[in-house]
Amino acid sequence: MTEAIASLDPAAVAAAVDPGEYRRLLGMPREGPLEGLLAERADWARAWYAEHGRPYRAARRHDLTVIDDQGVTLADGTRLQGKALVHHLRRYDCHGLVGVAVTAGPEVDRACAALWAEDRPDEAYFLERFGVAVVERLIFAATLEGCQTAESARETWTPHLSPGCGDWELAQQHTLWRAIFPDRSLGPIDLLPSGGLHPKNSLLAAAGITRGTVAPSPLDACRSCRLDRCRFRRAAYRGPG
Repeated sequence: MTEAIASLDPAAVAAAVDPGEYRRLLGMPREGPLEGLLAERADWARAWYAEHGRPYRAARRHDLTVIDDQGVTLADGTRLQGKALVHHLRRYDCHGLVGVAVTAGPEVDRACAALWAEDRPDEAYFLERFGVAVVERLIFAATLEGCQTAESARETWTPHLSPGCGDWELAQQHTLWRAIFPDRSLGPIDLLPSGGLHPKNSLLAAAGITRGTVAPSPLDACRSCRLDRCRFRRAAYRGPG
């Protein structure tokens, strides 16, 4: 079992958010630049985050000792249930699993609440959506860096799955939390009894570790997720195969 915890440079994270991905999350066409007031709002949100944001990431790796039809058992005895997780790990012939936690930070929540209170809904919307874009960027960057780090052992990470997304039950959020944070309290992310997270723009995810050939991309996160009602999809769900 290994772990890595990082507080990240907000300016670098803000600069790495792809404009097309941000436009997608704003509900606008990914192609073509924003113009006028829309562009001003988007630039303001990016600049605000670069100055005030507090992105954070934690990851912990576990070896797998059992994979059966109902779930997986980690080397420390933690049991993660879920057929969707089993299908994912078997599909990529995984021998390990890494739990990842990311957040855009509590500052975004507080600033958005203040903007709403000041009757500035446009700024609040653009900033909240930028927080979502930061979370997406953090989880993809974690996957990319994890693949690069694991390359020396001829391993790589698979695309990630998150409890509550598609067929992996939200109830497993609590177990995944303990797999990432065994002391139950670490960093700026809090797990609520409902399985929700605080700050709002936070995510827990699991990626498999395999010696197979995988080249994870942002599209793979959508292809691995069966949340059909999501209006921000990049690609259609692709089931186990």
